[in-house]
Amino acid sequence: MNFGLKQDIMTFKDQLIQEKNSLKARLDAVNTLLSVYNNETPSDVINTPSSSVNITKESLPSNFLSQIALVIERCDRFLHNDEITDYLLPFRPNRTKPWLKRRVSSTLSQAKSKGILGNLTSVQYSPSLKDTVWGYSNWLDADGKIIEGHESKRQPFKARL
Repeated sequence: MNFGLKQDIMTFKDQLIQEKNSLKARLDAVNTLLSVYNNETPSDVINTPSSSVNITKESLPSNFLSQIALVIERCDRFLHNDEITDYLLPFRPNRTKPWLKRRVSSTLSQAKSKGILGNLTSVQYSPSLKDTVWGYSNWLDADGKIIEGHESKRQPFKARL
């Protein structure tokens, strides 16, 4: 296979991946609008990354844990692993969201248990493990409560049912 043909195939593949991501975003928007139309609280609205958080491919460190830490720092609040996944997924178009979410979760759990990021902590705001959010210990007061301004935007799992 000559170089030009191989390059054309890669460019076409990149275009397909870009189109796939665009269609996913449009489908999410349609689902959100339908939820609003039906007077439901759209469960995926909180998972949509904020455009005010500037994360680019160039700003991402090569180490995965450092990438997660960057997302948490830039958002400046406690985040659910699902939210972190939504910020990182655009930079991994060849991975699925469930796969990346599991990797984020396991990486955070290992980092906390091994003390790799000294001030990384998690807060579980209901008995459900699904209601665990990640942030930094300096975002907690003396009683272990999240300081105002660093709260998670995610509603407890039971409240979303």
